[in-house]
Amino acid sequence: CYPGISVSTRYARSVLPKTVELHESMKYSRKLANFIHALYQGDKALARSLLNDNLIEPYRQKLIPHFDSAKLSALQAGAIAFGISGSG
Repeated sequence: CYPGISVSTRYARSVLPKTVELHESMKYSRKLANFIHALYQGDKALARSLLNDNLIEPYRQKLIPHFDSAKLSALQAGAIAFGISGSG
């Protein structure tokens, strides 16, 4: 899914907080570890349940018009994940 817009890397980075709360970082790390485990186990349902970004997406989603409705539509149509790629 491509929204047809460009977001500069500099701007995309500027909307991120300068620090991250320890509990948020730990939550992300746990999800990554569990995702790797799911891949090794071949557990597609577990892998799918872990494919959401609590660290960056909450800040960057506002840079993409209609992000929430596009994500909901994609997931309802059967997509296993939906996220933001690029803009470093």
